[in-house]
Amino acid sequence: ALLQQAGDVDELEMLRTFNNGIGFVLCVSEEHGERVAEALASAGERTHVIGRMANLETPAPAATLVVSADGGELIRP
Repeated sequence: ALLQQAGDVDELEMLRTFNNGIGFVLCVSEEHGERVAEALASAGERTHVIGRMANLETPAPAATLVVSADGGELIRP
């Protein structure tokens, strides 16, 4: 708020410029993803899959686990 006021910066520009949503990122193997998400949920944290790491020389598997936007059920694309 201080930076926005002092610089007379528009709200949309503030949202584009500053990280206002991702508190921390955990990188875990897919085999442990669901268990980690459950542990975080039991601690009161909401989780979302925001991407995946892949080896460019090895094709990625066809399906991945994705947490729905509302932090609810797991969706398998």
